[in-house]
Order: sequence, then structure tokens, then C-alpha cells
Amino acid sequence: MHDAEVARRICDNIARQIQQMAPSGIGRWKPAWEIVVSASVEFMIALCSWEQSPSEELEAQVRYWGDEVMARWHEAIKKFEEGHHAK
Repeated sequence: MHDAEVARRICDNIARQIQQMAPSGIGRWKPAWEIVVSASVEFMIALCSWEQSPSEELEAQVRYWGDEVMARWHEAIKKFEEGHHAK
């Protein structure tokens, strides 16, 4: 499979996972984006680097940052839900 296709599938899988777990309205909640932005940027940098020059080291970075993106979304969801329950 071509590396660009693999990269697209990786992004699709992460997006699908986020969509399945994210509560309605979180995308309009600015603090969520503040929590996930740095990990998301690092993930995209790693993914683009790996796509341009595949290596085990870069693949490990893609996996690490993908996991970090998911962890940040979990954190954002927790804070979002805590904020909505406090009201």
C-alpha cells in the first residue's frame, strides 16, 4: 500500500475514534482545541515526515503522537463533561 494511502487511513482511524467518543458540542468548546492542538501539530509533522521518508523511527513517532492526540482528547472530554455537570 502506498504511504500516502496509509497516512490517510491513520488519520481516518483517529478521526473516527474521536468522533465516536466525543460528546456533542465539544467541537465548539474552545478549551478542547487548546488542549489538543500541540499534540495534533506534532502528530501531523511526524506523519508528513514519515510519509516523505518512511522509517521505523518516524513510524514510532507517528504512533507516539497519535496516542498523545487520543490522550489529549480524553482529557478535553473529561474537562468538558466536568464543566457541563458543574452547571
